[in-house]
Amino acid sequence: MTNRPAKRLVMGKGTPMIYLERWSLFNAVFGDDVRLERILPAGYGLSIVVSQRDITGEAPTVEEIAAFFHERDFMPVPASQDAFYRAADDVLLSMRIRRTSCAPKTASCPSTFPFFDPTRTSPAGCAASDFEE
Repeated sequence: MTNRPAKRLVMGKGTPMIYLERWSLFNAVFGDDVRLERILPAGYGLSIVVSQRDITGEAPTVEEIAAFFHERDFMPVPASQDAFYRAADDVLLSMRIRRTSCAPKTASCPSTFPFFDPTRTSPAGCAASDFEE
């Protein structure tokens, strides 16, 4: 890794373990309580069932999302329109703003944020070394 700004973020394939590690990191960083409920066999492999509290309200704007992260000492990653980094605990996150229905015709919310620990390199995705020059 160099100290030069990255030109783009490269993502890899995720694994079930990395998925669970990301939720654990999400809980630690934001004080949430996403829980693993069960792992079920599915026709194509396994299905991971998680739960979290219900959140109602209006969907935030892109500006409100950026302000939320800024208030928590995350800085935007210059090479990306949807990634934020916090140096204090070396956490990098990428979000894809995709509106999905939270309740029929009442609200929408951003999709889940995939979180990455930049101190680890994993097939799931984004370690600090995954920034391309």
